[in-house]
Amino acid sequence: KKGTGKTGSPSGKKKKVRKQKVKALDGKTGQKVGIMLSQLPGIDGTKRCIETMDKSFDEDRLLKLKSILPDKESMKAIQRKEEENTKRKGEPLDWDKPELLFIMMNKIPQLKNRIDVWLFSLQFDARLLLLMRQFDQFV
Repeated sequence: KKGTGKTGSPSGKKKKVRKQKVKALDGKTGQKVGIMLSQLPGIDGTKRCIETMDKSFDEDRLLKLKSILPDKESMKAIQRKEEENTKRKGEPLDWDKPELLFIMMNKIPQLKNRIDVWLFSLQFDARLLLLMRQFDQFV
């Protein structure tokens, strides 16, 4: 071919082949988790915040995080992809971000209970004040 380099492209430069990220979650779940992930401090940052019950996570953020906790069906879909890859003896999977978040969250023991206790601790003072006001009305 005239005017092309060894690669067949007009400029002669090699085209970078972008490896496709592996997705296992259904589109709706993946999109919801992806949107939520954009409001979090990244996967590693989120993990650190959860493990340390970081004060930068307010009640609203925790409720949103709780709303996207991985369910059994989603984790089974991720596991199936892993098993398929293992059978083919393929390279480690390059997961998309929502799947990476689910994998990370699934490794934290008692995550839902941890978030519930965290929420309770954030709401405690306000609830106590409300109860004290209600009690004062009866006394």
